[in-house]
Amino acid sequence: MSKLQLYLWSCMLLLLSVLGLPTGPLLQCVVWHDGSHWRAAIDTSDMYDQGSDKGRLADFKPLTNYKTERQYGTFSAQDGCNFVCNIYEEGDVLSIVVDSGSHGTHVAGITAAHQPDNPSLNGIAPGEPFSFVENIMPSCLC
Repeated sequence: MSKLQLYLWSCMLLLLSVLGLPTGPLLQCVVWHDGSHWRAAIDTSDMYDQGSDKGRLADFKPLTNYKTERQYGTFSAQDGCNFVCNIYEEGDVLSIVVDSGSHGTHVAGITAAHQPDNPSLNGIAPGEPFSFVENIMPSCLC
């Protein structure tokens, strides 16, 4: 997305807000370079009830590209939706990525979950390594 497109989106959101129309939660994001990696911090407080002190930017553990550190964040305890970050174009583009479906994660848990402190939660083959393969099917075959 170009800077012009981002600017136009932000203008549209501002207009919706001024008109009192719902915009959905707005996430404030900060991206910086720490000397070795690009990092991002995300304020998810809009995902919580107004007046709550949860999800504040100051409390967010900064993330870098998922491939680099394999860390993730959670939008809120209420929705339980995890996300990862990827930062492109020298910090100009922050991509917040969520899983579009949880079936594979569910199957992986049944198969290889490994909970040494609570063996009753173990999968069929606890701790067995496996590979992920994504099957992408177009939603429209026209």
